[in-house]
Amino acid sequence: MSLLLGDVELDQNDLFRDRWARWFRWQEFGALIKPYLDGNTANEIVDFAQALRMPFAHVFNSAQLLENVHLKERGFFQEIDHPETGKLKYTGNVFKADCMAAPVQQRPPLLGEHNEAILVGELGYARNDLVLLRGQGVI
Repeated sequence: MSLLLGDVELDQNDLFRDRWARWFRWQEFGALIKPYLDGNTANEIVDFAQALRMPFAHVFNSAQLLENVHLKERGFFQEIDHPETGKLKYTGNVFKADCMAAPVQQRPPLLGEHNEAILVGELGYARNDLVLLRGQGVI
């Protein structure tokens, strides 16, 4: 970490040698690393840390994920029309390969939308059971 921050003498500081020291003296630790964090962008920090072979990666918020160039290029987010919310972006396939078929664009189901198909069609309930379950607030 001291190499990343550009001060090898930090290796002698308890805050960089003992995680409990960092835990209890977090404000002091924060004050030590704040100038480095303020003086570099997230990309600069991650790129430099990765060049040093440190396990660093970005942690994106939702807006940053939607604007991520790599995810846009891959077509990771798919715009799907939902009957209650209108058009929204949903995640697509997690991975892609040449042999895969085109991604299925399917919206999330509405609450209870597939109850009958699952309970009657797959689990063997009678249709009359659905009336009882609805009456009892189960489905």
